Amino acid sequence: MFEKISSNEQYYFLLAKALVAAFDFLGGADKYRPEFNYLTNPVVRKGMQVLNKRVLRFLANIYPSVIGPNQDLAEVYKQIVNWNEANANSYLDEPSCEDAFYKGLHGIKLK
Repeated sequence: MFEKISSNEQYYFLLAKALVAAFDFLGGADKYRPEFNYLTNPVVRKGMQVLNKRVLRFLANIYPSVIGPNQDLAEVYKQIVNWNEANANSYLDEPSCEDAFYKGLHGIKLK
């Protein structure tokens, strides 16, 4: 379903793809617009670290009912969590990570 993570940009791209897949499984982002906006709103400039924490917390909360039963999404979730734990304190190029996140969110391929 998704390739292995090898950079921070790829991590944020995959994080967004996992978020979209989770909302699709729940019935679509339009059905949960306030939650989706809270997690992804680019207007509220909190930085990529805060966005990362919000999305990970959301995915962790829906894991038992949504992610766990979906084998592909569960594997991606594990990859995301493992990468986050191993690279939590690494340097982030915020603009490129943000760009990668929104490309993943909107289904644009990451170069």
